[in-house]
Amino acid sequence: MLSNNNNGDEDVVTSDTSLNSKTCFVIMPIAEIEAYGNGHFSRVYDYIIKPACLAAGFIPIRADEVKQANVIVIDILKKIIESEMVICDLSSKNANVFYELGIRQAFNLPAVLIKDDITGRVFDISPVRDEEYDHKLRIDNVTSAVERISKSLINTYESHGKDDGQINSLVSMLNISPAQLTAQSTISNETRLILNSIEQMNNRLDGVEGKLKIQDNYNHISNLVNGNADFFSGEITGGLISTNFKQKEPIKLRTPTTTISNPIKK
Repeated sequence: MLSNNNNGDEDVVTSDTSLNSKTCFVIMPIAEIEAYGNGHFSRVYDYIIKPACLAAGFIPIRADEVKQANVIVIDILKKIIESEMVICDLSSKNANVFYELGIRQAFNLPAVLIKDDITGRVFDISPVRDEEYDHKLRIDNVTSAVERISKSLINTYESHGKDDGQINSLVSMLNISPAQLTAQSTISNETRLILNSIEQMNNRLDGVEGKLKIQDNYNHISNLVNGNADFFSGEITGGLISTNFKQKEPIKLRTPTTTISNPIKK
């Protein structure tokens, strides 16, 4: 919540205990991006996004944190729709970020957009306000960004559904009906167990497929070697290679170490 100090200075952000049980799903780049260096977006999450959410009274949760809890991907999509708030980092113009933001906006649900100072604005969502932060993560700029983003989270959440003229999505800008979840979208516990079982089976099949590929490669090499009865032998004369081919017995391969039982003789 926002409050004025006794000196009448600028508003400061304090946590509203009434919001403490509400979640803010964080949409942002997860994989490493070479241009930013290793661990950059993890630092953005730890130093800017997470403190801003907590200061505004929301519990932040990121997609990779959901996956670590062994929740299937469809539950991540449900988080995008069902979370009370969403904060979306547009930095680097990541395709997955825009995809997930599109899902949130299709339902005309509140979201706060942020980006770093080296990422240009995106034309299609330019009517929606975003908060900018210093990509170098200077401590003084980080503190300011946390305060601004916290205020934006609270204001966006409190104004959602009110006719105050604020544009939070393209749906509201176009004045069209938002998407709706139907009863068929509910996943039963039985279906969830089946999906989890399928995922586990896929993981096991991936492991078996890897072993089969190793065996197949071994058999392929063995057939190639035994199929060539003539083997190369030669000598270098004046910078040129003169070759002689001699008939040899089939070469036997031994696993797991590949050895040649009949070395080439001149």
